[in-house]
Amino acid sequence: MTRERAVAWALELQAAHHQLETQLRDARAEVSRLTPAQPSPQGDLLVHCVGFCKALQAHHESEDDHLFPLIVEQDPALTPTIEALKADHIRLAGLLGEFRAILDQLRAAVSPQARGEADRKLDVLHRLVADHFASEENKLNRALHALQEPPDHRRQLLGL
Repeated sequence: MTRERAVAWALELQAAHHQLETQLRDARAEVSRLTPAQPSPQGDLLVHCVGFCKALQAHHESEDDHLFPLIVEQDPALTPTIEALKADHIRLAGLLGEFRAILDQLRAAVSPQARGEADRKLDVLHRLVADHFASEENKLNRALHALQEPPDHRRQLLGL
């Protein structure tokens, strides 16, 4: 296996995380533009915020269903690490559900309270997502370098 091939998976995971972080920044920007006097068009809110929620959920489901079992199969010692990452996914899914409920409120009517709650939830999501991505990349770096699955399976394994 070439050196380029050995690091391809680590780079793929980083690229997927970078794409999701960009979507989260777009969602934050869209929420920040909302005011009671000039609410955002519903389409923009859906594209950025709900799009981010769906993309992050798909990414984590693909990791849980495809990538993580492959890693554990190749390195069973990583089972506790994988279980901790799956627990993060469950916690983040709960936060995404709460954020989507806030989005429903914002689509119905923009109020300072709903906008403030959306900002607070996005702050929490941003911190947790950044911490989770950094931890995942760090803890799985060695396993990703050794992964025997070709990078062209990116969509199935990473959900993007």
